[in-house]
Amino acid sequence: MAENWIPIIGAVDISENGDIAFKGGQQDSTGGAVNYNFALVMNSLLFGGGTISADITFLSPVTSESTAGVILYRHPENDAFTVAQLGGPDLCSVWTFFSGAAQAKGSPWIRHGGSGQGITLKTDRTYALRVDVAGSNVAMTLDGVNVSNITLPYPLPR
Repeated sequence: MAENWIPIIGAVDISENGDIAFKGGQQDSTGGAVNYNFALVMNSLLFGGGTISADITFLSPVTSESTAGVILYRHPENDAFTVAQLGGPDLCSVWTFFSGAAQAKGSPWIRHGGSGQGITLKTDRTYALRVDVAGSNVAMTLDGVNVSNITLPYPLPR
């Protein structure tokens, strides 16, 4: 089966060989708040556990808001998703995003765990992120080093 990519949210460039480029950036909004650009790109292959990997390069200066990752599961009815990510407050972490009625009071994001500090990431350096999933266990390896083992409060669907 051919592997296909499609952007769900945001502006991205997808090459014929599957390379995905997202330029990021930010926009000012009313009240002085800053909204950071983001994108969500989905693949035609189903992931129900095992290993998923990505080579990630930050081309813009890395800040505490810079993140990139792989979605481990996306709920098709309410757009909730669980993501293993590189960057943000942690070097590597796992989060779940809830939207709409599925969202609890406060932030739509729930952090399941992470390790390290995102500020250690460097611009123009390619990182090899590998995520191994078995049920509710998520192990993250960065450049061949096991940096995080997280147990989710639920198993990811197959």
